[in-house]
Amino acid sequence: MQALAFKTILVAIDGGNIDRKVLAYLAFLHRSLDFKKIYFLHVEHNLELPSSIQEEYADLLAPIDENIEDQMRKSVAEFFDLEKADCHFSIREGHVYEEILHCAHIKNVDLLVMGRKAEKDRHKHLSSRLTEQGPCSILLVPETTLPEVHEIVIPTDFSDQSLKTILFADALAQEFLADLRCIHYYSYASGYLKNGSSTVELRRAVKLHSYQQWEDLKKKHQLRDSLNCEFDENEGNMEEQCLARARHIGADLMVLSSKGRNASASILLGSFARELMEINRSIPLLVLKEKNENLGFFEAIKALL
Repeated sequence: MQALAFKTILVAIDGGNIDRKVLAYLAFLHRSLDFKKIYFLHVEHNLELPSSIQEEYADLLAPIDENIEDQMRKSVAEFFDLEKADCHFSIREGHVYEEILHCAHIKNVDLLVMGRKAEKDRHKHLSSRLTEQGPCSILLVPETTLPEVHEIVIPTDFSDQSLKTILFADALAQEFLADLRCIHYYSYASGYLKNGSSTVELRRAVKLHSYQQWEDLKKKHQLRDSLNCEFDENEGNMEEQCLARARHIGADLMVLSSKGRNASASILLGSFARELMEINRSIPLLVLKEKNENLGFFEAIKALL
């Protein structure tokens, strides 16, 4: 997985104030990652005006989709050179989730980009569903995001999928001259302990084991020596711990894989990724997926119907 692997991008345009944050951040990324093709999509539930209004104001009204596309082009043109960038615009009518998912499939996109409001809105589950069932990686951009990348945080469990994420994020960090910080949460089975002194000893042993796993991973895959990992005890709320730590160090991008070592716990999306995505509305979050990794699952389900 290469840091420059995102060639075809789909950007969901909401039509609200958050679009400017999304476009500014995407334009910043584009300067370094050089996306080859960008699709901008806006979905409306209904694109028709009542027939009586259309007849009465026929000379004044342009089709709704044309008005929306004109506004989209003006917004995008503030951040992209439309003559140089390969930008495409699409206005669709229907259910937001279905139309975005359909477009992501037929356009064979590598990355879906969406805005994320600070407060949950009527589409509060939209990003979760698209991350879980979409065919590609997804980037969620909060409305407080600034167009910069200085601190990248990766929660890791040392699995094969997590390793791919580390390699990707490391290349990304070098591209943006950013610091990269890995975080691993270790757990110990307290039910085995006989007394308090055993607790301290076991905690130390588990942490040391995690550290050795990290060093073995770096050596085996020839990761750069300066790449470091933090080790924190899992207190039962890893997602909240991780988000709090990321905020504390001033992270402006979090990267994680859609599945970890225990992917079987969730068929399509690891529980850690799902929960972190639900509670994080302040830091840009990039969830990496193997392209079309869900297709085999859905084909199997269709075969049973």
